[in-house]
Amino acid sequence: MEKMKSVNLKLPEHLFKEVEKLAKRKGQSKSSLIRFVVAEYLEREKEKQKEI
Repeated sequence: MEKMKSVNLKLPEHLFKEVEKLAKRKGQSKSSLIRFVVAEYLEREKEKQKEI
């Protein structure tokens, strides 16, 4: 398993609740959902840079 580092993240309450609901619906932790979302965003940004 890849070594993990911690980050402290503050979210507005409405985003926190949305993350909580989606994580529960998908049967995963909030942390794993946020990791997935960040990874997807970073990959999209890399792809955009390749287009330039």
